Amino acid sequence: MKLAEAIALGIVALAPTSASSRTMGEMMQHCINATIPEAHSSPYMQGRCIGAVEGIYYIAGSITVCAPSGITLGDLTRHVVIFAANNPHLNNKSFKEVALVALTHKFPCQRT
Repeated sequence: MKLAEAIALGIVALAPTSASSRTMGEMMQHCINATIPEAHSSPYMQGRCIGAVEGIYYIAGSITVCAPSGITLGDLTRHVVIFAANNPHLNNKSFKEVALVALTHKFPCQRT
């Protein structure tokens, strides 16, 4: 793990988010529903998912996550869902840690 990634993970681990004590497996369906406009089940938990992704992106942005300008929270959340679906062995891991890894994997910052 690179120093910047370790620092970002440490910051995210300390950052208060509403999904801080949830595993990826516990949040997965809520995050999926958050990306579907027609889904109205558990809007509170959908908001927790999107809020946590937003917080992680805000904290990790420019350190380990360099998404293109104009990206939406829906897009970021969708990338977290896709990453988690492709890595089910991470379902018992912290939601915010998996989300950080997912966003860093999808949108790595280019170091020169």
